[in-house]
This record gives sequence, C-alpha cells and structure tokens, in this order.
Amino acid sequence: MSNIVDMGLKLEIFPDDEMIGVLEQNIGNSHFIWNQILSRYKELYAMFSNHGFPLNPNMRNLNAILKMLKVDYPFLHEGESTSQQQVCRDLINAFNKFFNEYKGYPRFKSKIKVFLLLEYRKMEIIFVYLTKEYA
Repeated sequence: MSNIVDMGLKLEIFPDDEMIGVLEQNIGNSHFIWNQILSRYKELYAMFSNHGFPLNPNMRNLNAILKMLKVDYPFLHEGESTSQQQVCRDLINAFNKFFNEYKGYPRFKSKIKVFLLLEYRKMEIIFVYLTKEYA
C-alpha cells in the first residue's frame, strides 16, 4: 500500500503601483477578449450555419478571432499574450461543458468582479499538489 503526501506552497505577493497597473490591464484585457470572442463567435456561427457549415469552438477558430481582435484593437498588444490565449482555452472549456455536460451557455463577463478583486491590493498565489508517493 502506498502513501501519498500532498504538499503545498502558499505565497503572498504585494505588488507595487506599476505592477497593479499591469495586472489591471491584463484582467481588463481578459474580460474584453472573452466578451468580444463570445459575441463574434455567435455572429460567425449564425453566418456559417445559414450556409450549412456549423462552426466548431476549437482553438484554431478562437485564435483566428483573437488575431482579428488584435488587429481591430491595438491596445491588446500591451497585455500578456499567454493570458489572452488562456481566455480562448477557458472559453473552449465553457463550450465543452455546455455541449457535453449540459451546463449553461457561456455568459458575458462583468467588470464589477474585477474591481472587487483588485480592492484588496494583495494577491495570493497558491501552488498545490506537489505530490510524492511513498511505497
């Protein structure tokens, strides 16, 4: 019988004013990208479905929409690209839950939660599940 020990590391960081600005920019970009991709996907899905070609929500299609957004909105180049791609992955997961687990259709994001999150001026990063197995 093997014993599994789960270890975790909890860090608290206190960002300065410049880093808070960067965090606010990235969070705002993420919400903006989520809402824009969701609305453009609805438009494209309706257009393609009318012609008999349903559009699947996969990484290739959502990244193409993200590229269009970066052309239309140049301020998206200031943000972190990995967080923008993570928005696409999260949206794909939301669509998969909608289609496979019959959860609700993905909803638009609100700005209210962002401001409540940033009021604390303290971020906690938790790294969990550094797993070791002992025989």
